[in-house]
Amino acid sequence: MPLSEKDCAEIRSVLLGKATEYRYSEVARWARRAGFEPPRNPEGSHRVWTNATGRRIPLVEKGHGGLLPPYVKNAARVLLEVGACP
Repeated sequence: MPLSEKDCAEIRSVLLGKATEYRYSEVARWARRAGFEPPRNPEGSHRVWTNATGRRIPLVEKGHGGLLPPYVKNAARVLLEVGACP
């Protein structure tokens, strides 16, 4: 399922805002819908999502709380650069 208009609007707003209050599961859902593959060996907290072109989205899952804003902003930037949102 590709990214919805609501997802794309949220991704664009991440770059303009503080990017707080986002969980790993939300950003992982964006990545999955944009065609990124989950990490092969999800050991530890650092996870790197990749797509067929070799672009990467590094995320750190803390298990509780939200992702750090730089990880969320980087994910949003990569998703827009690969053309996941029209």
